[in-house]
Amino acid sequence: MAKYRHIYTTFWADPKVLEEFTPEDKLFYLYLLTNEHTNQIGIYQITKKQIAFEIGYSTESVNALLQRFIDHHKIIEYNAENRELFIKNWAKYNLIKGGRPVLDCVRKDLDGIKTIDFVEQSLNLVEKPEIQGLFKQKYDSLTSRETNRTTISGQKEKEKQKEKQKEKQTQNGILLFDEEFGKVVRFYEENFGPLSPFVGEELNFLTKTYPSDLVLEAFKETRMNQSVRKPINFANRILQNWHEENINTIHDLEMKRKRGEQNAINSRGSQENGGTSNPYDVARGYCSE
Repeated sequence: MAKYRHIYTTFWADPKVLEEFTPEDKLFYLYLLTNEHTNQIGIYQITKKQIAFEIGYSTESVNALLQRFIDHHKIIEYNAENRELFIKNWAKYNLIKGGRPVLDCVRKDLDGIKTIDFVEQSLNLVEKPEIQGLFKQKYDSLTSRETNRTTISGQKEKEKQKEKQKEKQTQNGILLFDEEFGKVVRFYEENFGPLSPFVGEELNFLTKTYPSDLVLEAFKETRMNQSVRKPINFANRILQNWHEENINTIHDLEMKRKRGEQNAINSRGSQENGGTSNPYDVARGYCSE
């Protein structure tokens, strides 16, 4: 059976694609739909290194794009432990025909899938009864296997698996899936615009260099300056200055701010005679572009 994928021409007229997708988003989504690892069911195994190699992006850029499609567009999911990617609407547009060849392909592709949640979501989207039956069989098999494993290994083993997954994510540099880093990504997109691959790499660098909560605070200060044209550079300079002042934790920053408030009270008279009244003018002074 020839391996090819249907792409509806209405893809380019879809409101979500027109209004929300950046050029990188369009390229990336078409790749996810048509790469050689795809299969008949829309759930397939692929590593981030494979994606990076095949589209010519860095691993950090791929992480940024995956995070954007998971959290912002909400049209894919990725299981880092099983390295399985799930295209949410695949069943709606592709699992619409029956017949022996299709059923054989679906059965074969389901055989190696490990992520129960992906199978369950697809099961709820499939309309063809014969295909739905195959997904139900796979779901029951995975559920039974998971129940038996839990009974044998117990809760401690489940916790150990979660820790291993976290270690794999850290070892592979998948920082974009860290909860704290996710806050930085969401804050940037909400206040400064879409996350391009370049910006994703820069954010990744900042959070590797400084604590994520301090990076988030630097962007909050950056937001206060309406004239900033390059928020990444501005936030980086704030972080550099904090580091030079031995501000390495949120506690250090809070203590600095308290001292600043007290100094402002003590020097209010001198400020009225020509000093600055805006605490962010200090940041603007050493972060001027």
